[in-house]
Amino acid sequence: MALFRFQCSIAFLMGFTLIVGVELAALQSATGEWAEAVRFLTIGILVVATYRARFSTGMAGTWWFGFALLGWAYYLLGIDATRRWTSLAYYDQYSFLETLSFRILGLDVPPHEYRLADTTSKEVIRLVGQILVIQRISVLIVASFGGLLCLLLRHFRKRHDSHDSTQT
Repeated sequence: MALFRFQCSIAFLMGFTLIVGVELAALQSATGEWAEAVRFLTIGILVVATYRARFSTGMAGTWWFGFALLGWAYYLLGIDATRRWTSLAYYDQYSFLETLSFRILGLDVPPHEYRLADTTSKEVIRLVGQILVIQRISVLIVASFGGLLCLLLRHFRKRHDSHDSTQT
């Protein structure tokens, strides 16, 4: 028995391609404007996912619920990292998301003297822009895993329920 039968429309594929294109362009440019554009795109997608989770039924509703749940949770964790990064206060250590962003970029974690609040270096501003874009892209990736996880949980629950009903 097949686990899932995946179907998507051409409109979905075109939208997905558009989103990936915008986010890759933002990662390449890494300016404040691109980081804001990706932030608004991410929030817009999460709002649509929340709406679809509420009003969709069946497998689609399950996927959108997982997407919205994990997407918003991860986004809220990212807000803390962004606040810490751009804050004027000095922190003794980087958050998990900040460190993960540096690792994704293949960089060593810089000393705290290079925070955005302490310098206006173009390299640092570009690095911060890349980190913000990566955080927003990772929100959508984690949200997608949330949707898949909910689908798997639904599948195994239905399988377990059908197995129990055949035994009684």
